[in-house]
Amino acid sequence: KIINTNSWSVSPNPAQNTINIRGTFDQIEMLSISGRTMKISVRENTIDTSGIPNGIYILKGSNNGDYQIEKVIIRH
Repeated sequence: KIINTNSWSVSPNPAQNTINIRGTFDQIEMLSISGRTMKISVRENTIDTSGIPNGIYILKGSNNGDYQIEKVIIRH
């Protein structure tokens, strides 16, 4: 189920080489707009985006079956 709270924050947005995440999740997935998984981060608060092309992506943080989503922009 989607949780719609402000229990996490993502910065910077737009991002260049890293995204910092404040919040607690078992896993964070970065998805392209078409749904392709670009990165998976397990219990890490930073995602390296240096190898990801410019564009709009979705971050999906999941924890105990609940998840939260956030749109991010990558601009190198």
